[in-house]
Amino acid sequence: MDLTLPQSFLDSPRWWRGGGEWLAELPGLVRAQCERWRVTVDGDPAHGSNALVVPVRRDGEELVLRLAPPGPEVAEQAGALRFWDGRGTVRLVDADPDAGVMLLERLSATSLCDVPVDVAMRVLGTMMRRLAVPAPDHVLSTADAGIDRAHGGDWVVFRAVDYWLWGQGAGLTEDPRRCARLVSAFTDGPFQE
Repeated sequence: MDLTLPQSFLDSPRWWRGGGEWLAELPGLVRAQCERWRVTVDGDPAHGSNALVVPVRRDGEELVLRLAPPGPEVAEQAGALRFWDGRGTVRLVDADPDAGVMLLERLSATSLCDVPVDVAMRVLGTMMRRLAVPAPDHVLSTADAGIDRAHGGDWVVFRAVDYWLWGQGAGLTEDPRRCARLVSAFTDGPFQE
């Protein structure tokens, strides 16, 4: 199995200040995890700003390997996905947090960016309701973690704009109004056409 890492992933600003060793080891890590979980690569990898996603298959089941630099965030993400167990989130099949790898169900290739905003907002609302369940006792509340609504709103705005700018550069975002609508939905601000 030859895995070619997308050049856009390698060129991401995320790696400008480190991570070269991890990137160089990714093909070997994919091979090792494929052997461990008895999966085979089933397509070209995709990526976000911090993780590589490799489509895989096991006994006809479509899955993905999600590979990110190892760290406590991977264990926290795996724990959250294990807790929600596919209710409003992707289903976690297995995880190796020490290696930074999760085996996840493969989701539809349809993006909410490709549907009308009113449809996307209904989907997001349904998902939010499914996620809004009492947390396990060991998990800090956002208030206990020092995250207030204003800080959360700032984070959402930052990520939405960051994604839009990245998408513009990658040729993925065709309608900047979608970003504005998303931001206004979370900031209670008016959306200007």
